[in-house]
Amino acid sequence: AVAVYASLGAFYVERFGSPALFAAMQLCLYSPFAVIGFCQEKADAFFDQTFGTRDTYYVRVTLMHLVISVVATAWMFVPLSSHGVLVIGACIGTVAGASNSSARQLAAAMDPKLTIFATVWEQLAYL
Repeated sequence: AVAVYASLGAFYVERFGSPALFAAMQLCLYSPFAVIGFCQEKADAFFDQTFGTRDTYYVRVTLMHLVISVVATAWMFVPLSSHGVLVIGACIGTVAGASNSSARQLAAAMDPKLTIFATVWEQLAYL
């Protein structure tokens, strides 16, 4: 969903006639990645202690894919407006950020060297 959203920037710029919309779309999409990473770092211990590590990883890694599918489906029904496009971008960025951050954490738990490969393959997946 991240790659599809990012690649539709030119379409939305043409549709709404605002070149600044592309920058706003990228900001809405990628800003949540940093915020989610920071929040996970601060709240991980609490959620792991409260719900258990196994359950929290299941929610963040597996169920987030279901949530991003729901967001992508909702995207089809949102009225076409620049504000709607930006809100959908923020939602996709938030859910994808949580899933990607947790997947990197899981890779690091298996073997710390895997974080390099996880990060590289994540970036390649967006091409």
